[in-house]
Amino acid sequence: MIIRSNKIMEDYLRELSYDFRTTPYELPGSIADVLNQGFSQKDGTVLLTAINTQTCWPTFTDDQDRMDFEYTNNKFNTDSPEEDEELEYLKRALECGNRIANKLKEEFPGKIFKVLVFFNETNFESEHIALFAASSVRFYEVKQPDGENDLESYQGEAVLEIEVQ
Repeated sequence: MIIRSNKIMEDYLRELSYDFRTTPYELPGSIADVLNQGFSQKDGTVLLTAINTQTCWPTFTDDQDRMDFEYTNNKFNTDSPEEDEELEYLKRALECGNRIANKLKEEFPGKIFKVLVFFNETNFESEHIALFAASSVRFYEVKQPDGENDLESYQGEAVLEIEVQ
């Protein structure tokens, strides 16, 4: 696996002194259940089953359409509004991304996937909340060369990419 991150994510990881690849993290049952339901496949696409039970598969014209469809439909929010410590959102998202990457590698040997982990803390402008804390994980299968994601282009958001090979 190849792991890359933007500067914002690197700063958070340093602050946390946390290595998601080696540090066990217990996920809440509801999130673990989503991951444990595994993947669904249809027409050359791979989706997380639990969050795509009502998804309608369109007719794809090419592999780029399939990649876009997977990226859009495999967005898994990992934050929890009742959690006091927003950096726990990040740990949870990293754990989910790592588990998804490992499951993809195990279940689809020889295929290449990109798993992206996103995180931001609550941001205030003056006395108003401009952005609420959030964390999410997305993934897609690389079906055609898509180049290297410019992770620094994600303004104000911490991003980590795991390329599964």
